[in-house]
Amino acid sequence: MNQNNYKYQTNSRVGNVRSALDTSIDASTNYTSNSIGDCTVNKNIEQTD
Repeated sequence: MNQNNYKYQTNSRVGNVRSALDTSIDASTNYTSNSIGDCTVNKNIEQTD
């Protein structure tokens, strides 16, 4: 019983770390794509002027 419990606890910790990593990766990807989008919009505005 104790070994199974330990395995479960370890797995849930690993899962928590993975989901935290996924969240931060998603956030940085969104930030990067938003920044790239802003740059593209600014260039287009300059060209049309």
